[in-house]
Amino acid sequence: TFQLIVHGIPPDRLEIAGFVSLTTLQTIKSTTGDLSMIQVILLHSGDGLRGCLRRNNCPILGTSARTKSTMNGCFFACTKLELLWKNKDQVAVDLLVPEKFHIVLEREQRFYDIKKQREAKEEQQQQQLRREYVERTGGTSEDLLSNHWSVASFCGLSFYITDDVMSPKPSSEVLIQSAKEYLPKTNASVLDLGTGSGCLLVSTLVDSGHTVRGTGVDISGDALKIAEINIRSHGLSGRAVSLQQGDFNDLSFLGNDQTFDVIICNPPYLTEGEYKKDGLPGPRVALVAEHRGLACYEMVARQVGALLKPNGVVVLEVGGKRKVDEIRAIFGDLDHVE
Repeated sequence: TFQLIVHGIPPDRLEIAGFVSLTTLQTIKSTTGDLSMIQVILLHSGDGLRGCLRRNNCPILGTSARTKSTMNGCFFACTKLELLWKNKDQVAVDLLVPEKFHIVLEREQRFYDIKKQREAKEEQQQQQLRREYVERTGGTSEDLLSNHWSVASFCGLSFYITDDVMSPKPSSEVLIQSAKEYLPKTNASVLDLGTGSGCLLVSTLVDSGHTVRGTGVDISGDALKIAEINIRSHGLSGRAVSLQQGDFNDLSFLGNDQTFDVIICNPPYLTEGEYKKDGLPGPRVALVAEHRGLACYEMVARQVGALLKPNGVVVLEVGGKRKVDEIRAIFGDLDHVE
């Protein structure tokens, strides 16, 4: 008799030699899906049981890529051994279920409960943000009920978000802090490359003087429509804010006579492998770049000299510490890189 913890819900029976019975003793919800503690009785030592369970899409915990690294060992234990002798009394040896079986189930259930509580709180916050946004923009009750959009909070502002754009990350707020440090108080200009929802551009302009103008560039026409909604909802439509569709590879459409005090850019910086591994939500074009995730940095560096005013600055988000030195080298021709 074996007791095991497996991923998912196991079948009622197993196609394995010597199979007698399978009983599900307990099933819990975990952050990686269902976990089941099962009891399997076989007429042999259990050889082949691991592979059989894997073929039934319920691999043993500890033998799957979904298993957390802190779960040491395989959750597979013999709990009873029965010896049957012809014309002799049966001999049975009962063994204890390892303590780690119960510990891991309690822990995973607790993690799942915490996750669900967090998600419920986030949903309440999202609904409150949606109500406030609809009230502020004069929307309707139908807008409030729609599932095709959400509201993201960024730099203390609320932004309309759909699947066409990335939801802003709190960590990106440092870009706004840096941009404002270098932005002149009057007659200044800001260029946001890869504007997406427009959150970086709007957050930079919203508290700046009325003589500060802004330009947002994105390859996606759908993203620019979302940016236009956010520009309008924050009362910036009359602030010489323009949106243009174009590719980082050739920014000549901005015009030779247009230069900027500050260029903000949070470019795609994931490799294809990182994108598939991380499974981040959002349009692929906003996440993935060629040349080990460095292609967009290289495109910007090649053209930025013609776009900056004297003493102008470029403020970039860097995709992970391991890329810092490479990106520093890419922009090495500028007067100062930090």
